[in-house]
Amino acid sequence: MLREIINIAYGILSLPIRIVRKIVERFQRWGWKRTLLVVSVAFVLVTVLMTLFVEATSQPTFCVTCHYMRPYFASWEESSHQGVACTMCHFPPGIKSALKQKFTASSMVV
Repeated sequence: MLREIINIAYGILSLPIRIVRKIVERFQRWGWKRTLLVVSVAFVLVTVLMTLFVEATSQPTFCVTCHYMRPYFASWEESSHQGVACTMCHFPPGIKSALKQKFTASSMVV
């Protein structure tokens, strides 16, 4: 019984290492130019998707989907600062703070 649990744990813990090993082997077969191209495209894609995610989740229409704030949202829609995103007032300024808050909110959703 204990041996089975250890084998399962080893299989789970070694999975990331096996995945990275396969990726490295594939990159070695491709050569450095193709690998650089793939990594660059992946980096740009991830950056664009993360930017879109952060922007979309900063909008009041997204916030109101989880938080009970319909009356406040309706009031905000008719106020003079309706174009201001929630994060402008509710998060301290700076990218570090924004990332921390987004991580906290994402972990609550999960």
